[in-house]
Amino acid sequence: MTEQASASEPLELTWTSWPARRQPLLSIVVILFCLAVSWWAMTYMGSPWWAFLTLSALALATSEHFFPTRYCLAPQGVERRGPGQTVELPWSAFRVAEALPDRLALYRHGSTTGWLAQRRRITLRFANNADEVLQYVRRHVPLSTDKD
Repeated sequence: MTEQASASEPLELTWTSWPARRQPLLSIVVILFCLAVSWWAMTYMGSPWWAFLTLSALALATSEHFFPTRYCLAPQGVERRGPGQTVELPWSAFRVAEALPDRLALYRHGSTTGWLAQRRRITLRFANNADEVLQYVRRHVPLSTDKD
């Protein structure tokens, strides 16, 4: 890469992804499903406490869909601020990246398969900026499709 090309690239890339805003129909279906499962838990177990417990667990499980997540790619590393969690890691923590249809997965190990690799990855959801994110990440971490 030339000096002129690197000067035109952004030093920092920041965006916010909010899947519920982009997919309102899916959000309604998920909410109805959570309410139905909670109602079933209350009816089957015979206590509203179980409905509350079920609804709380499902709300936590789907929070990444319903609340916005802010991403920041900087020369130092990656920052992901989601509902109740902030993750900041340097680029040196990642060995490989994998482009998925709507997000990019950054893996801390060389493999993209296996139970541990799937649990130790960080995903970056695109917000109509897939090309920019892939170009920025490729400067720091090799993509699994890259041959070099």
